[in-house]
Amino acid sequence: MQQKKLSVLLFSLCLVAVHPLSSESPNISLTITPGVEIPTGPTLDLIQGDRPFTIGFYSDLNGDYIFPFFPLAYGRASLGYSLLPVVDYEGVTIPNLSVLSIGLGGGVSISLGSKILFKTGINGGYYLGVFEGETGGHFFAK
Repeated sequence: MQQKKLSVLLFSLCLVAVHPLSSESPNISLTITPGVEIPTGPTLDLIQGDRPFTIGFYSDLNGDYIFPFFPLAYGRASLGYSLLPVVDYEGVTIPNLSVLSIGLGGGVSISLGSKILFKTGINGGYYLGVFEGETGGHFFAK
């Protein structure tokens, strides 16, 4: 039943991502980006035995503002969430690793007509991870 709920949630996020949210102003845009997390790093051997992460999902919400006085530049606020299930020895899914991030950034945007916009930039902020009631966080830049 929980897998069905997750599938419905991911499908809903994909539908929303196809239709970017925007205000009356062409300088402001909100974008929701869903995705799949495929872990490739080490397992939790050093911490709690052989408990590997499994495929999870993420979603990012970005709000961009293109400056009217300098249309090549934009500012960005971002909010993200990742969920990675962890599997124990018997293959039973146990508590998930959840990561919440918040950030600010900016960059350059180049418009090629009314439908195509290329963006490049930097983003920095803070992320907070939660696993089995324990929390930890750190600053990030990307």
